[in-house]
Amino acid sequence: MFWTHPVDGRVQTLRTLTDGKFGELPWIDSEGNRSIEISFDMLENHEEDVWYRVVHCDRNWEASDISEMDYGEGFMPVRVDDRRPSWNTYVNYWHYSVTFPNDDIRLLLSGNYAVIFHTEDDPDTPLAVATFSVTEQNAVVSGEVSPNTDIDYLAFHQQLTLALTWSEQQLPWLDATGEVTLAVTQNRQARTRRLITAPSRIEPGRAWYEHLRPLIFEAGNNWRRFEFVDKRYVTIGVEAVGYHPPYYYAKLVADEPKVTQHYLYDQDQDGRFLIAARNTDDADVEADYFYAQWTLNMPQTLNPVYLTGDFLYDNLSADTQLQWDASEGVYHYERLLKQGAYNYQYVTSPDGVHLTYAQTEGNHYEAENEYEVYVYYRPTGGRYDRLLAVATFK
Repeated sequence: MFWTHPVDGRVQTLRTLTDGKFGELPWIDSEGNRSIEISFDMLENHEEDVWYRVVHCDRNWEASDISEMDYGEGFMPVRVDDRRPSWNTYVNYWHYSVTFPNDDIRLLLSGNYAVIFHTEDDPDTPLAVATFSVTEQNAVVSGEVSPNTDIDYLAFHQQLTLALTWSEQQLPWLDATGEVTLAVTQNRQARTRRLITAPSRIEPGRAWYEHLRPLIFEAGNNWRRFEFVDKRYVTIGVEAVGYHPPYYYAKLVADEPKVTQHYLYDQDQDGRFLIAARNTDDADVEADYFYAQWTLNMPQTLNPVYLTGDFLYDNLSADTQLQWDASEGVYHYERLLKQGAYNYQYVTSPDGVHLTYAQTEGNHYEAENEYEVYVYYRPTGGRYDRLLAVATFK
């Protein structure tokens, strides 16, 4: 299964930007009205010769059976030509970037795509994987998010009600009961992904998805946040800053679990991160790297505690697990990051696969979450999952 994440330890700050806008989902339409930039840093003193290839995927982000000649017009792999060294930073790195659509390869089919980066000398060993989608946008998804759910009322969950509308002239044979799949996620976290394969009711050109148990999600809480944009001063969420060659260290304000606290509104970015640094003209190559240090004042739990947020790429593993400090009675975590503003939360996982906020952040129906809906269509006899539409709800 493909998902956006660094593979090589030298790769940092892998991200996708759509139309250069912070917060947009990574999709482009088949008409070329939107563009996506995929970028990352390699913490090296020297330049690497980086290449990429594009893989067409099915609705589950597995490689599809479609050949490269059928989904791409061009020759792969493609060299990444946009590469720049860092400037005036304590940590040296090279910044790599590629944009879609581009002149090297033209994507011919809608659906999901994975971009696999590698060095010229070792094409079989990925450096990083980034994912995005190409949509036909010939269907419309409408809906709402409600705290009044089928399992509780103004309590711990949120429920989606969705409607799908399509043109019977454009899609005359579409059967919503067996050929359409809705993939729904909360805050872009793949571990919350639900596949809805049957509507609750249909009529010509329209299908409703109402009172479906998979469309009920834990409400969670506001995202916590901090900023490290100035190496000389503490900013939001930072208690102290120090320099121990070759890295800066930002000790974050110690956190408390929110599970017993009342809901308190805070404007967050639904788990995203933004690269930024004061007194720079180009943060992509002038922002420095630092170690962020977290402390969670919470009794030890039976289940592992993890940090989550877009900068951790939906990864529940030893790499994102907090460490229990028995001498201090707290959890600790440390990670190398690029200067900017970050959203994060603490979660636990009883099985190492699914996450829950019940022991850390708590669940409050008032929480503002982002729900993403991808509409896939594979007609009888179809060879791949077409992507008809993408929508976002809050």
